[in-house]
Amino acid sequence: IKRVVEHCDLAKVSLSVCGEMAGRPLEALGLLAVGIRSLSMTYPSLGPVKTMIRSANLAEVVPYMDYLLTLPTSSIRERLKSFAVDHGIIV
Repeated sequence: IKRVVEHCDLAKVSLSVCGEMAGRPLEALGLLAVGIRSLSMTYPSLGPVKTMIRSANLAEVVPYMDYLLTLPTSSIRERLKSFAVDHGIIV
């Protein structure tokens, strides 16, 4: 997804994510950390995602996500969740 964000930025094309992934706070955090700035979700998801956004400092999350993306693993979910908990991000 980060590569898609980079290519869209170069082409000056907007990119958004719509659906269940955008509506889950932890996944939304990951999407924001790789550069997605437009999320579309169902109404019940708005509150939890908004709470997560207000509790997060993307300036801290982005470098950590960049690090996670270098790891030779197929899932970074648990590490991102631990980071969120350690940094007071409500997920």
